[in-house]
Amino acid sequence: FQAEDGIRDFCLSRGLGDVYKRQIENSLKINLKQKNVLDLFAGSGSLGLEAISRGAKNCTFIDKSLKAVKAIEENISLLELNSCCDCYKFDVNKIRKFTNDKNKKIDIIFSDPPYSKTDVNEIAINNLIKNSWMNDSVYIFLETSSRLPIKSISGFEVLEKRKIGDSLLTIYLSSSY
Repeated sequence: FQAEDGIRDFCLSRGLGDVYKRQIENSLKINLKQKNVLDLFAGSGSLGLEAISRGAKNCTFIDKSLKAVKAIEENISLLELNSCCDCYKFDVNKIRKFTNDKNKKIDIIFSDPPYSKTDVNEIAINNLIKNSWMNDSVYIFLETSSRLPIKSISGFEVLEKRKIGDSLLTIYLSSSY
């Protein structure tokens, strides 16, 4: 599928609807300027690309689907954003050591894990912490099913919850991990 603006939308992804994206945009009272963003379970990469368009310094995209990664890479190329975007195909259980460069550590995480895998976000966050991916102060924007209880994430506090149809947007801030 090719959208009017030329961006390829990976139609098999669990892509977020416009309402959900607007809710995140409305919640983004934090300054994205010069922030490093991680789009986890990235699908089409629309959240990370939106963050770049709003001034984020860099976005790292992670998805284990080859089709999703190819769509993201195509979108990055179409928008000529290769210098500020990195895209990786791997499972969150296999997250490896990140850079020691403090200027490249993640400040904001968008996470849209599959609803059927309720513990995968906690596994991913713990792996990101263990492998030194995050700065000291990190926001997480997590989409889950509204039918499931909100899980606590060790080292993070819940700042806000918003129900959007069958989805729940939960915003976390690291307290100290």
